[in-house]
Order: sequence, then C-alpha cells, then structure tokens
Amino acid sequence: MDKPRDKLDIRSLQTIRSVLSDYHFDDTKWFDLGLELKLPSNELKVIRTSSSVYNDSDKLRECLSKWLESSSGPVNPRKLVNALRNMKQTYVAEGVCKILVDPASQLLLSFSDELSDLELTDELLTLLYTEELITRKTRDKIKESGYLLVDESLRAVCATVAKDHNKLKVLADILSQCEQTTSLAHNLMSDYDKLKRKYSSQYSSSIEEEKLTQKMDVFGEQDLSQQATAAVMKFDDEVHSGIIETTKDLPSVSSAVKESKVEKMALTQDIKFLGDKIRSYQDELAQPGLQGKNYIICAPTGSGKTFIAALIIYHHLHKKRQEKMKGKVLFIVSTQQLAHQQNMRLREYISGIDVIDITGDSYCQIHLTLSQVDIIVCTAGKLLGELNDNLIHISDITLLVLDECHHTSGRSPYADVMEHYLLEKRDGHRTPHVIGMTASPGAGRGRFPGLEKAIDHQLRLCARVDATSGMKAVQENIAELRSFVPSPSYNRHALPRRNSKDSFVTVLSKEMKNLKELLPVQPRVVPDPCSLAYQQWVKNEIEAAQLSGMSEQRDQITILELLEIYHLALITYEDFEIENAKEILDKVKSFDDSNDTERQLQQNHKLVKGIVNGIPGSKNPLLLQAKELLLSHFTAKPESKALFFVRAMDHTQYVSEWIMKNPGLSRLIRPCSITGHSRKGSMSKADQIKIIESFRSGEYNLLVTTSVLEEGLDVPQCNMVIRFQIMSNEVSDVQAQGRARADDSTLHTIVTSDSPVHHRLLINNDKKEQANQAVQIISQNGVDIDLITKLQEEILDLREQRIKEEKERGQTWKAKNVDLHCYKCDVFACNASELCKFGKNGATIVPSQSFIVNKMKKISRKGPEPPKLGGDYSRPLKIACVKCNEEWGVWGNWEKSCVQYPVLQCKKFTFCNNKTGDRRRSKQWKYVPFEVVFYSEFEEKDID
Repeated sequence: MDKPRDKLDIRSLQTIRSVLSDYHFDDTKWFDLGLELKLPSNELKVIRTSSSVYNDSDKLRECLSKWLESSSGPVNPRKLVNALRNMKQTYVAEGVCKILVDPASQLLLSFSDELSDLELTDELLTLLYTEELITRKTRDKIKESGYLLVDESLRAVCATVAKDHNKLKVLADILSQCEQTTSLAHNLMSDYDKLKRKYSSQYSSSIEEEKLTQKMDVFGEQDLSQQATAAVMKFDDEVHSGIIETTKDLPSVSSAVKESKVEKMALTQDIKFLGDKIRSYQDELAQPGLQGKNYIICAPTGSGKTFIAALIIYHHLHKKRQEKMKGKVLFIVSTQQLAHQQNMRLREYISGIDVIDITGDSYCQIHLTLSQVDIIVCTAGKLLGELNDNLIHISDITLLVLDECHHTSGRSPYADVMEHYLLEKRDGHRTPHVIGMTASPGAGRGRFPGLEKAIDHQLRLCARVDATSGMKAVQENIAELRSFVPSPSYNRHALPRRNSKDSFVTVLSKEMKNLKELLPVQPRVVPDPCSLAYQQWVKNEIEAAQLSGMSEQRDQITILELLEIYHLALITYEDFEIENAKEILDKVKSFDDSNDTERQLQQNHKLVKGIVNGIPGSKNPLLLQAKELLLSHFTAKPESKALFFVRAMDHTQYVSEWIMKNPGLSRLIRPCSITGHSRKGSMSKADQIKIIESFRSGEYNLLVTTSVLEEGLDVPQCNMVIRFQIMSNEVSDVQAQGRARADDSTLHTIVTSDSPVHHRLLINNDKKEQANQAVQIISQNGVDIDLITKLQEEILDLREQRIKEEKERGQTWKAKNVDLHCYKCDVFACNASELCKFGKNGATIVPSQSFIVNKMKKISRKGPEPPKLGGDYSRPLKIACVKCNEEWGVWGNWEKSCVQYPVLQCKKFTFCNNKTGDRRRSKQWKYVPFEVVFYSEFEEKDID
C-alpha cells in the first residue's frame, strides 16, 4: 500500500488528467487553466505553437506537466480546485476535490495496487451495488474490465466515499466476507479507524465547524430527502471564500442536514449572462420565452439559437433564485455528441451555474442529479427511459428546452417524451415552461403537401411540443439576420447517367434478368434495378417468401439475396468507380454445393465476376463534376474548408480514396471522413471529436461525411458544401445548407438527371418554400388554443389506441404452440418453449442438446471477434442452419458461469403457430408474439 498523498507531483499527471476527463473538463480551456495555475503566459504560448503538440488534449497534458514540474516540491491539489473554480468550472472542481483532496478518497486510492490485483466476484459486486458503493453502470464497467476495480470505476467509488466517509467501513466489511480479500479489508479498516479518530478530534468540536453550522442555520431547514452534493466540496467553498480558516487536511461533512443547508446557499449565488451583445433579431426571437410563454424558435443554422436558449435559461434561473426556489432545467438533444457540445456552450454563456450532460454512456442518472445542478443536457432517449421507469416525472422539471424539436414526430424519443408531458398536463399536474428550437419544422409527409398541409403539419408539431404561443420567426429584423447569417449561393448539377450500353451495366443487367426468370414464384411488378426502390422491393419479396411457407422458399430467398448484391453493385457503379462496385460483388455469401440451385448460382456468379473484372469501366459524370468543383474551389481558395455529404458510410471511404488516387486533387485536398454510430464500422464519439478538431485546426481541409453532420455538431465555417446523390427530405436540405456559413460560400448538389434523387430534390425545394411560408403565417397569426387542445387530445387518444393494439398483438401465443423455422430454408429449428433468456443482457438461447447436435453447426468468423456485450459473454464462433448454412446467431461463452449456449438472432427465424398455421416474423425478441422466460424460471423437464 502506498502512503496516502495530499500533494501532487509529476507521478500524479495521469490521475489528474483522468479526473478532469471523468468530470467533462473542456480540453480547449487548457490555456485559461494554465493562467489560473500561475504559469507564465510565454510558456503557454510555446505549448500553443509547438509543432509536436497537435490537439487540445495533448496541450492540456503539457500544461499540467509544466505546472507540476515548475514547483520546487509537491503541489497542493487545492490550487487546481481553486483554479477551476475561478474559471467557473464548478462541477469539475467538485470532482477534483472528491478524488484528489478528500482524505477518504485519498486513502482508498492508496490501495489501488492491491485493488487492481483483486478479481471481484458477482457476489461482491452485488454487495457493492446494494450498499450503494457503486451504481449499475459502474458495476457494468467493472464487468467489462474483467471484474477489476480500476481506473474510472475506482474513481467512481472514491467519489462515493468522499460524500460519506462511512462508506469506507462498508467497503471494508464487504471485502472481509471473502477469504481472498480478508487482509486487504483488515488494512483498510485499520486505516479508516485512524482517519476517523484524526478528524473526530480535529473537527467535531472545533470552532470552525461551529462557525459553519451557524452560517448554515441562517437559511433554515430543507428537505432532507433531497440528494445533496459532496459535502467536502461545500466545506472547501467556505475555506476558499474565507469564512473558515482550516489546516491542510480537508474533512468530510457527512451530515445530511449540513449538506442540504449548504446546498441552499447556492440559491443566493449570483449568476451572470456572459454572452456578447444581444442582436436585435435575437432579442425578437427571445421575447416570448423571456415572458414565460411556450413556443418554438424558428431560425436558420448559425443564427444563435443556443445563445437565445441560454438567455432564456439565465432569465429563468435568475428568477427562480430571486424567489428562493430551485430551477431545474433539462436541455434535450438528439445525439450524445450534441449533449457534450451544448454543455460547453451553456457554460460559455452563463456563469455561476452547474451544468452536466447525461447520455446513455453516463454513470449519472437524471432523477438523482436534477436537484444537485442547475442544467442537465441529456438525450431524449435517456430521459424517456427514466420516464418509462417512473424514476422521474415531467412535473419535476421547471424548464424544458427541446433542441432540434422537429424530431418530435412519429414514435421518436422526442415524441414519446412529450406524450408523457401531455399526460401530466391532462391529469392536472404542474408542467414546465417549454422552448423548442429548429432551423426548419418541415412541411410534412407527402410529395406535394401544399401550403395548407404544411400549416397543419406545423400546428401538430406545436401541439406535440405544447407550444401554446405558436412559433416565432424573425419578422422585424430580417435585414440584420441576413447580414449575420448570409445564404450561400446555390448550384444544382443534374448530370446524365452513364451510357446505358456500358459494359458493366450490360453484364449485370443481363444476369439480373436471368436470375429473375429463375425465381420459383414470379413477381408481378419489378422496379428498375438501378433505382433505390429496388432494394426495398427485394426485402419485401424476401419477407413474403419467409411468411409463405412455400416449398421453394430456400431457392426464392437465395436468388433474391443475390439480386440485391447485383443491385448494390449497379448503384455503386452509378455513383462511384468500377473498383468500388467490384468490391460489392465480393460480398456474396458462400453457396451450398450440396444444393443444385445454389451450385448453379455459384457457377454463374463466378462467370459474371470473371467478365466484369476485365471491364475497365467508363468515366463517371458525377465524379467528373465533383472533381471540377473541388479543383476550381481549392485552387482559388487554398486556405478554405469544405464539406462533402454522401448517402452511406461506405461512400465516405470511396470519396476519400478517389481523391487520394487523383494527383490533381490530392495535391490540393487533405480529406478526412466522419460517420455516425452503427453496429458495423461505427465511429466512436471520441474519434468524431478528434476528426472535427483536426478539421478545425487545418490539418484536413475537406470533410467527407454522412447525415451525421447535417445538424447540431459544431464544425468550422465552411466555404463550400457539396451534396452528392443525397436522397433526403426538406429538413435535411435546410440543415445541410446551414453548414455553408462562411462569406461568399457556395452549396452544390450533384445528382443524376431524371432520377428519383433528382425528383426528390425538386420536390424538396418546393416543400422548403411551403415550410417557410407556413412558419411566417403561424409566427404572425399565432395559434388557436382550442385547436391545439383538440390536437393534443387526438395525440393522447392515438397513444391509448396504440398501447391497446400492442397489448393485443403482444404475447398472444403460447410458447409451446410456436415452432421456429429457418427464415431461408424453412426447416424446423426448435419449439419456442425451448427458448429462454440468459445472462445480464437477456440473450435468447436454446439450452437444448438436441438442437445443438441436430439443428445447428458452428462456423468460424472471417473477421475479428466483436467485443463482449457489456462484459456478459464472448462470441468466438457463429452458428448456422445445418441444412442451408444460413447464419442463425452466435455461440455464446459465459466464462464467469462456465457455460456455453447458442444465442439466436430473432430476424433469422419464422414463427409458426402449430395450432392455427399462422406465420409471423420479428426483428427483435421483445416483439415476438409469445413469452420468453429467464433461465431462472426455465424448467429442465421441458427440454428434450
């Protein structure tokens, strides 16, 4: 065990960096932190201009290293706490104080080596969780790290014991129950007793604590059930402000009364709005919100909607504090990346507040954090989960801000959250003030909705958001808005298709025609194989074959899947180069030589590949146009930046490779790419931020991306935006257009002439105009409250009807009456009564020896094994149908439980009712028409 240290040196660098990261310190603030730490500005400038330090994270590390090395000896961590507090980084300062200052936390960290060598058991984890030493997410993190209490998980426990030093004793008691950790528990208990005696004698009857108690008594009593923030941080607040003089060690004030009383002191702290001078058009947009009205702000991208929201939030919190009340603001965003970004923005605009972002990746829970901070920035999905679990209620919130509120439609998380709101409103509960924000609310569904339907669509959005004051668009200060938010010049490039007699197109089209003739059941209508509608047609035909139970089901589905591959190759060739299309042809699944049809298909496919491999391919008009635009732009403006939007994730790679292979382009352009999250080839949030920062710094000057950058994420102002064969709606068009924000910027759309993409583009232009007109009409005339109330009643009636139908459609079949058949060859796999859920994630398994021996086979993976799902089980192999080789799922290995079972993928099966003959399919197990019980409820006698 290391001796607990209340001083920092260079050995503490990584720990400091990790704690700052845990509590979301903005690395871009490293320079300001250096100044607060009293580092010479010339040294900080050297770090800023150093060629060996590329990003803000590295610059922060260099800054902290200079600070730790500049002192003649170890550094007091309170200097870091005070520096952060001076920067208004209260939440981060609290975290640093918990981990690096609190003596109980320091004591626990001194055992980090012993704890890192300890492999926890499920029993110990359960005890840690039930005794509230760890949260559910910390428990999952520990499992992911191999049941080790290290790094972020250990720091989470440190934060817990910093709040209540008695938790150290609880931890020691838990560890003492395991023979392996008896010695560690004894040492921890011994040091805990020493710590307790030390601070008991030093503070229990001290004048300093009496002064603190008297200071708190001024504010009266407060609800003791409220979650209090870390007492040690609040004591340090008093020390910093000079109320208390204290010695070098900092005690933990664990009393709930003192915590709650000190918390009330926050209501008297001043908050300030730090934003620049408010422009006239921003003041015009903010006025309804400042008057406490529910409404939707409609303003273009780059006009400062977040700034306006911050002004309204500031006014709301300031008013609440004047009333001696606690303001509780929820700022809802659509993605995890946006949550962190908007957190940083709000901190820039308002001082004296605590802001935290909470998403699905966060340890924090909204209902536990709401009373401790002023603003929570969270995803709609995170809030919806806690609303559905009755952990939080809409009435707990005082102000609800909906960023990108056009998402409040259909069955989106935004819409479901607002249905909870409308339910509480209908039942007479208090509801929060609501502000919606969007660049375009859209014109509604349909190709030609018309102005009347666009108005109806937007009124329904107002009803969902409870915008009883309608929408607000700029009307009085249009000229000023246009001067600050210039519109880019727009250019549409509709180019002809490649020659219809092109060799590649001819070969694949002919083979697709031959394949269609081989289908056992001939379709009535077949879309153009080069159209985007063809892929949906294939999927529909596969589903129809799956549900039909036809004798030729296997052949029908196999041929349809091959048609889909050829279709993808054709549309890839239409948009990009022939090499990219040839890669698609290599993705055909392996054929079964024992099946006559598949053996013939395999031979034909080899012939097709042999022919197309010898075709050089013709020049692509779309890429030639893109090349001309890029060369012209970057030759004239070599220091500028540009965005290149594509339709799919693979396309970002195609464009980047095309640029690098072209000498003229690669000389001028340094491309990078960003994609969203998906199960295959996903890009992490950290990778996205890193790429954006590199793009911002000028390391790259062209960012190739999918729709992930159309809204929200903060990218630098761009001089040019290219939209390449994008099939989207009018809202996405508006969002992408807003990315061209630099002066004299241009927006280019490149499409194939007279194609569905071209037609959609023309329709979107009309719908954008209708949407803008509708916004102006609603903004000027307001909304009819009776109509809004009627629409809200319709929304809730539809909700009740939907819930009723879901229950009726739900588990209506008995498991013993349901047989699972392979979705491709329709062979019987197992009975639904043989299924059960196993493990933490509830994976659906078949613990049946006859299934394992007779119905499935194990196959090796082509690529690397994917990571464990939440640390629950590994997936070393895949499993497949023993008859047709269709993949059914994975072979799951639960190492902790020493068991292995086949894990089934729901969409790979057809569910057949052996009583009625009905057939159904489902993409997810939670939607199947029968109950799948957990393993603990599973009876062995029902198997085999």
